[in-house]
Amino acid sequence: MVPESQTSKAGTAPADSGFGALLLHSVLENVPVGILAVSSTGRILACNGTAEFLLRIIRAKIIDQEYSAVLPDHLCAAMRRQLDLLAAGDEAEDSEIDCEISANQSLKIGINTATLFDPNGESLGCSFIFRDMSLSREVQTLRTANEMKSELVRVVSHELKSPLTAILQAAEYLLDEPKRLEKDQLAMASIVNESGLWISGLIADLLDLSKLEGNQLGLDLEIANLNALVEDIVELHRTKPNITFELDLTPNLPNLRFDRKKIHQVLENFVSNAVKYSPGGGRVRIRTAQTSGHQISVVVQDQGLGIPSDQLPYVWDKFFRVDSKETAKIKGTGLGLAITKRIVELHGGNVDVESQLGVGSVFSFTLPLNLGEPVT
Repeated sequence: MVPESQTSKAGTAPADSGFGALLLHSVLENVPVGILAVSSTGRILACNGTAEFLLRIIRAKIIDQEYSAVLPDHLCAAMRRQLDLLAAGDEAEDSEIDCEISANQSLKIGINTATLFDPNGESLGCSFIFRDMSLSREVQTLRTANEMKSELVRVVSHELKSPLTAILQAAEYLLDEPKRLEKDQLAMASIVNESGLWISGLIADLLDLSKLEGNQLGLDLEIANLNALVEDIVELHRTKPNITFELDLTPNLPNLRFDRKKIHQVLENFVSNAVKYSPGGGRVRIRTAQTSGHQISVVVQDQGLGIPSDQLPYVWDKFFRVDSKETAKIKGTGLGLAITKRIVELHGGNVDVESQLGVGSVFSFTLPLNLGEPVT
């Protein structure tokens, strides 16, 4: 804010037309809070557009006027209380007022005050900050609801683990001795086991996602090599029928510091998806490279079903699954890619996808080339 002698009657812009003044004016006009500057004599020095909107005032009519003469009585009373506290040497307290915006609707406005000083430390007056409390409370409500959701997921998942473990143990016991069962009983035991494993995976995904969203999932960093990790993943899938793996791994790839278990999860998700969504078989090509932007990239390309272009922007969303007749029979929770994205971003990297329906998909991620230094 500026002294009275330098304040334009047009509003917040000072007489100086330099870049700094224009930038300050732009910032004041676009902040999502209302700002009123009042001199030590009670004259209104400045008013931004948000204050006009929140307080239902017209700044052209109030600039250079005594605030007590041009502002609504309830607003003046609240401002006077704040000024009295500052004049007595006390810290101004946040307060709230109701501003009527229509015959049947009003806004709850929060008011905060601070003293204005010139470059020499002399008091010029006060600035009043006005904010829409309904927005603040809505944010807090959403934050509380998200915390409750995370806690519910954690509790429910924990409570499901014990009975699910018992079910899986019983199913495995029956399947270990198939001679004890009739053919239809063996089929039912297999269904129980497969369904139990699917639920177990869903619980693990929900817990991981909940921790990632709540910033509760830390990284256990170690120096490792992505090429070696890719080779380990491929070995787990080489027995898949009608799938041919092609590795194009850049030799002498620098070691990185990353969470080996979690990046293993990322690679496993990409590779297993490439296999799962290639029901007719085909080639899965995996490439690693050091990019010019000080990153290492991993690319997993398949010749599978592909993803419709209108659904491609949503593949990283929670619970999203490609909607088509071909994918309807393929099991999945819709959480794997959402978790993958968050893990990679937690490492400071990025994910990407390209796809063509009926041709295949290319999923990739990058990690920063930190040459073994800790990720910050």
